Amino acid sequence: TFILDHSVLDSFRAINRLLAGGYHVSWATKSFSAGGKNYPAGSMMVSGPGIAEKLRSLATEFSLQVRAGIPLQDSMKLKPLKLGLYQPWTADIDEGQTRWIFDTWEFPYTTIHNQDIRNGHLKEKHDVIILTSLTLQRIMDGQEEGTVPSPYAGGIGKEGLAALLEFVNDGGTLITLNASAELALTHFKVPLTNVVNTFSPMEFYCPNTLLKIDIDNTHPIAYGMEDTAAVVFNRSPVFTMNSDKEGSQAKEPSSLDLKVVARFPGSNPFMSGFLNGEKFLYNKPALVDVSYGKGKIIIFGFR
Repeated sequence: TFILDHSVLDSFRAINRLLAGGYHVSWATKSFSAGGKNYPAGSMMVSGPGIAEKLRSLATEFSLQVRAGIPLQDSMKLKPLKLGLYQPWTADIDEGQTRWIFDTWEFPYTTIHNQDIRNGHLKEKHDVIILTSLTLQRIMDGQEEGTVPSPYAGGIGKEGLAALLEFVNDGGTLITLNASAELALTHFKVPLTNVVNTFSPMEFYCPNTLLKIDIDNTHPIAYGMEDTAAVVFNRSPVFTMNSDKEGSQAKEPSSLDLKVVARFPGSNPFMSGFLNGEKFLYNKPALVDVSYGKGKIIIFGFR
């Protein structure tokens, strides 16, 4: 068994190649020691026939440090996932940059469009679906009929929304980035409210600003991260927790458990740019993991 560092970005390129090659890959779920060195939770453990030679080649290609270790009981086995990345028919920078990240670090994915979502049966084709930073109106309605050729008009509509609800209830994972969080808050009865529009510009103004967040790096989503990080607040939501929401189209799922993976600190999070009204961000969730039916929704409050 060999160990790769979860905090090194090119480790993910190596891991994706190993998963595609059928090697055994897992994450340590607890910190451990091996060969006189301490390793944090999330350290990547790999094994399988011919692994030493394969890792030697990857370590050379990506300048990785790889160390030998022993198999662990406290580990989480990884498997290749069918990842779907939603691409609207309205130009979207965030989708393009997310696609660039997947291409660069060799995450296999499929681009999906409005009709693909409206067709339903999503769990048969995808394990994970990602909505990049899009307003609820752009996701649901897209471009107006008559302004573009018919195949490119409209959004996912009510049929697509129903298909996404079914996808998550059946065990799929929906990831929303930044503005697309509104879909989860409005239609999935997630116990969060975006309060950013309740403030006047005189009370709160934060344009394209770097802010500090505190991270629970014992959660698998945050493995490999430090205790704090910088995120870009760009037309981003400000979440507040709430116990009861009305007006959702979704039925209350049988199990809904929310874990905060990252939040703004209880003091001024400002790092660079401009921020007025920092107190409205104190201790607010920035990244949450919500169990929903048999699946889950992962909501990033930033791009």
